Amino acid sequence: MNPSHFKQTITIHASAHSVFEALISEISKWWTKEFKGQSRNMLDEFTVRFGSSHKTMVVVGVMQDARVVWECLDAVIDLPELDNKSEWEGTRMGWTIDEQDSYTELTLMHIGLTPELECYQVCEQGWNTYMQSLKLYLETGTGKPYIHAGNN
Repeated sequence: MNPSHFKQTITIHASAHSVFEALISEISKWWTKEFKGQSRNMLDEFTVRFGSSHKTMVVVGVMQDARVVWECLDAVIDLPELDNKSEWEGTRMGWTIDEQDSYTELTLMHIGLTPELECYQVCEQGWNTYMQSLKLYLETGTGKPYIHAGNN
């Protein structure tokens, strides 16, 4: 029996190249302003922070304008209701980009993020929020990335 990995597809009125660029070099414009590292090439590593929570990723797949894959090397989801704050470690985010005539379909498959995980519900809500931020960024030029209250 295969677990139900988190999967979401959105339709974006932007080119496949623009979507690809947002995933490899513009993460701070749609996911979190607290971004450090590189995310453009194979084996690049980057860390994203959400206040006291963080995730460190390595790029394990890049296919120009078609696919990006990250693997989570280290994670702390600092929420008091979670006993296991490192459930993302070892999970993979596969982004598939499929350009149609006037839009692009972007599918995120977060392999390892399944309903059995303690963090699933909060992470599902997070991905829903940031996928919409990515869509907004690509269609209007302004996303809604996480901004820590202490940052201006």
